[in-house]
Amino acid sequence: MGIFLRLGSLGVWVISFLGMLVAQGATAQGGYRLCNETSYVLKSAIVVVDGGLARSRGWFDIFPGDCREVLPDSLGGGLSENEVYREGKRYYVYARTFDVYHGGVGQFVGEHPFCVGEGSFDIENAVAIVGDGVNCSQRGLEVVSFRAADVDGDDWTTNFAEAEGYSLQRAKVAGIQRLLVERGNRKIRVDGYKGRYTMRTIKAFQRVQDMAVEDSISEALFEVLLIEAEKIRSDYGLKLCNTTQYQVWSAVGIEGEDNFITRGWMMIEPGDCLKVVRDSLGQDNYYIFAEAVDEQGLVIHGEDGPLAWWGERSLCVKPTRFIIRGQDNCLARGFEYQGFRAVESKGKPGITMTLSEGSKN
Repeated sequence: MGIFLRLGSLGVWVISFLGMLVAQGATAQGGYRLCNETSYVLKSAIVVVDGGLARSRGWFDIFPGDCREVLPDSLGGGLSENEVYREGKRYYVYARTFDVYHGGVGQFVGEHPFCVGEGSFDIENAVAIVGDGVNCSQRGLEVVSFRAADVDGDDWTTNFAEAEGYSLQRAKVAGIQRLLVERGNRKIRVDGYKGRYTMRTIKAFQRVQDMAVEDSISEALFEVLLIEAEKIRSDYGLKLCNTTQYQVWSAVGIEGEDNFITRGWMMIEPGDCLKVVRDSLGQDNYYIFAEAVDEQGLVIHGEDGPLAWWGERSLCVKPTRFIIRGQDNCLARGFEYQGFRAVESKGKPGITMTLSEGSKN
């Protein structure tokens, strides 16, 4: 069994791999499939490494209970792509949940960093740092940690699974149940079974949406529920909006019941917004630090000092990306102190803070 780990109020959690499950009985002409045995809608990607060249492809959306072919079965010339890719190649896979669930984005991660893009992407040189030292972010890409795929036999299938051990059929039901919970129905139990209450709730939702009322769970039902969940989630969290002409690097501090966590650095482009806290705001105060930088990464200075947003609450940070749990003895633990600004939630599930030159310290 794998490990299911939640990181409390940080709003980030990780599902470990529960194994690379290789299906039996298929022919060698089949492509490489990723199957979703979780109760979450997943975005997935694959990397194929041939010698020193790594090629990443994605995003492949997979509804619970479904499978998606991510390497097709034909390249022409009498050889299947499966056969071509198997010859001395290595494979890596990654998946994460859609950002519509309480608890933040869940990830299936490994130890191999590669670059990914937004939307549909096919990156021929996806290594995290290319030969001239340029990393993913400097190329306008994101870096994520892939897991090596243990592929063998005639059918290549990697199954993403939860600790609950859903079958594909139960995962489909559990996926609908979870989206109904995200929509606000707290009476539904996410168990993957078509109980009476679950089916009554599904049919009531279908009627409200002018959909065909049926017992089967369709892709259309997932799509409509996903849109509904996205609408609800859009109003949650702490959003920082950069109205300056510069890039802004930001960090956030979140005080939970058991721990005080700081997290950074998150870059916000000029004119863009970024949610640094994605869940509904449950604390009275959140803490942010941000500073504007030029093209060389140096902090912008004006006549009255640096273009930065800070406050009097001293919290732990470090120069590179970080997640720091506990804010005592920062220096002794190899961190630095930085003053963070308190942001009051005022009982609202979501708020937006504007980072402008007029709002800086």
